[in-house]
Amino acid sequence: MFAEVALPIPLERNFSYIIPPSLSGKVFPGMRVSVPFGPRKATGFVVKLTQECNFKGLKEIYGLPDHYPVITEKLLKLAYWMSFTYVCSLGEALDCIFSASLKPASKYITEKDLQPV
Repeated sequence: MFAEVALPIPLERNFSYIIPPSLSGKVFPGMRVSVPFGPRKATGFVVKLTQECNFKGLKEIYGLPDHYPVITEKLLKLAYWMSFTYVCSLGEALDCIFSASLKPASKYITEKDLQPV
């Protein structure tokens, strides 16, 4: 099995990785994965699973930061729309959606915060 992963970098393409036997049956679209990317480790989002891949020399997924998908199918469609509309990569759009969902509501600026002291 192979996973197509969108990384939060300004490149308009996704990257394919091998799903190792230890993660077989645990990787689904919408999940975050830790993957090798050049000399460093990166966290990306699985956007598609495939049985076959024509690329050679693929690397394996390192691990899963979460045990369940953090991006729903609707949010994935929103990310594709954002990527097309705002000319950013799919990974950047997914990262914005995921990051926004982590912010607690109390941190949003209100009118009370804007009043002079």
